[in-house]
Amino acid sequence: MLKHFFYSVYSFVRITPSRDEAPQHIANIILSILFTFDTIFFIDIINQNFNLNISFHDSTLGNIVIYIFYLVIIHFLINDKNKFQVIINHFEGKSDKLKLFSHILFLLWVLFTIFIGRLA
Repeated sequence: MLKHFFYSVYSFVRITPSRDEAPQHIANIILSILFTFDTIFFIDIINQNFNLNISFHDSTLGNIVIYIFYLVIIHFLINDKNKFQVIINHFEGKSDKLKLFSHILFLLWVLFTIFIGRLA
């Protein structure tokens, strides 16, 4: 699933003016930000439902730690040793239906993140 998300963001970054500025790292940053928002929103929803006292809104340090965690994890899963080239080559050789599926899956994930953010 992460490969689908990465390919979708990477292909979007390649059509923007920042395509010459290491698009794999920009895609990594975008994915890390979205995963960070999802994590914070899920923690808020769990706090509301189970009356826990875990709060990330009081200090930004918790948010920064979560963001850096995802940034490092995604870097080692995708960007380290040019693994992203294998992912890109895999998707470039596939049909347009798989590429469209990846883009739709990513858009659904973004809409899900926005929906969860409104609930939190």
